[in-house]
Amino acid sequence: MNPKIELYGAHTGNSLRAAIALEEAGIPYAARKLNLQANEQRDLSYLALNPAGKVPTLVDPTSTPPLIINQSNAIIQFADAKAPGRLAPAHRGPQRDRLDRAVLPRLSRWFDAIEARPAVQRGLKAFQDH
Repeated sequence: MNPKIELYGAHTGNSLRAAIALEEAGIPYAARKLNLQANEQRDLSYLALNPAGKVPTLVDPTSTPPLIINQSNAIIQFADAKAPGRLAPAHRGPQRDRLDRAVLPRLSRWFDAIEARPAVQRGLKAFQDH
């Protein structure tokens, strides 16, 4: 069995934004829900991944050493790099450069605008209570 990317998060805007980016990019992942009210983000095992104790955190065990990303915008950029052309134009050029500077950091507004897409719906469900 191949190791799977893990996305630690909660039902917060930043966690949902990261989950939606992974869904839109078609990147398989396992959602690891943290209960923020129970302070699970302060557990020592989670603090080893994210010393700030914030969500989301992505762990990619396919890298050596495993890649750990602790910011939603960085997770969006990771998803974009893993699946070229799915979130932004794949080829370098003026259009892509504008996206890198201005759009990728502001993708939360874009995700709000495309809420009806199936991948967005799956991402929104990643950290819901079942």
